[in-house]
Amino acid sequence: MAFTRTIIFLLVIGIAFANPVPSEQQQEGRETIKERESDGKPTLMEAEAFNQDCKLIAKSFDWNFDETKKHMRNQLEFEKLVDMAFGIFNRTLDEKIFAGSVFSRTPGAPTRLYFKSADEKNCPKEVQRPLREFVDNTGLRVELHCGMQFSFFEQEDRVAKIDDILARKGFKHASSSIQPGDVILVSVERTRDTLYQASTPQDDNSGDYDTLADLVQKGYQDPIAKDLLSELGDTTGIFVSMVDNVGEPMEEDDHAYGGRQVRSDTSQCTSGFTVYRMSDGVTGVVTAAHCTNMHTIDAVAPEADFALYHKAQHYGDWGDVEWKTTAHVEPAEYYADVGERRDVNSRKTSFSNNDVVCLYSRMQSRRTCDRVYSTSTSQQGSKRLVAMDHRLATGGDSGGPWSTGTQASGIHKGGKLIWFKLRDTFSRVHHLDNCLGIRVRTK
Repeated sequence: MAFTRTIIFLLVIGIAFANPVPSEQQQEGRETIKERESDGKPTLMEAEAFNQDCKLIAKSFDWNFDETKKHMRNQLEFEKLVDMAFGIFNRTLDEKIFAGSVFSRTPGAPTRLYFKSADEKNCPKEVQRPLREFVDNTGLRVELHCGMQFSFFEQEDRVAKIDDILARKGFKHASSSIQPGDVILVSVERTRDTLYQASTPQDDNSGDYDTLADLVQKGYQDPIAKDLLSELGDTTGIFVSMVDNVGEPMEEDDHAYGGRQVRSDTSQCTSGFTVYRMSDGVTGVVTAAHCTNMHTIDAVAPEADFALYHKAQHYGDWGDVEWKTTAHVEPAEYYADVGERRDVNSRKTSFSNNDVVCLYSRMQSRRTCDRVYSTSTSQQGSKRLVAMDHRLATGGDSGGPWSTGTQASGIHKGGKLIWFKLRDTFSRVHHLDNCLGIRVRTK
């Protein structure tokens, strides 16, 4: 049984930022429009792109604009903290103990870090100093949840085993999603031979992991998980939802600059970002691997559409991605909305529940923003996908760019039914080097 000890770090008034995010005055003082290297047309640079997304996010969630800007700057700072925690406790120490992270659900709300340890009192000392620096920089509380039974890596191993067991049992659309607090949500389609009753839906999707994590701490074992996944042994924290596949699919894929149309003779997708091969610097564009036989990319007028040349693809442990080259210039820029092209200045390297990320849906001619629901989800053989709170994309958006400001975040895959709700999913851009030896180009 897992128990947690919550340690809260409070704001220290009047202490200067150790590594501050640029102030509003500094950001607004920068040049916001830059001439593109290829055709001379302007692109949005970092400060203006940041403000554009903050306006959209504030409108989407009914937040105050100034509070939204602070919230999104704090999200960048929390990303650094999670990178540090993940690096120290999953790479440099003998035991991998990092177990997850949750960013503020609303502006000013607490953040959380989770760690595996023998008991709730055994929180890692190495995290104390960077936590205090984060609190000084942002004013946000950090809640340390220690005493987790499983690390994040161990949860990913359990997901792989769960998916394998369910595949061998004949469940074609099963998927698993990691949530904080030792929770894994498993979705399977009910068939005529299935005798299990559906789990009770949760009305408040934002509180799922809190509600279920509390049950885990109290020693609750999902009877469906214990029976269906008995060969796994320990089914602690696993919750299975049996879904009648009626009315909407359990999962679906959504069939040079980023954010442009790519097409075959019979279907279309969207390009994500421009990339370069790490070994020799060859450039190209990335899209989704399930977008098969894409051979043409939509050019920017007055240039004619031109050919794509397939290089490599990956559909498995690191997501659903492929890359192609062209005979044209491939600058570090992407379409974030209709007629709006932005520089790419950075790559998002870690994700936490409640992070806000935005999608350009080329098929719907709109840009929307949403919160992260799960930082590691499996779908149709692709793993380590990020899942969002809602389903905002549509067919043809596959391969398209998820981003915030000028930060590249993900390559759109499709939609997946997780805990009674269809949600968008995407591959992380920082996994491209693991699976294809490429990286998103930045300026």
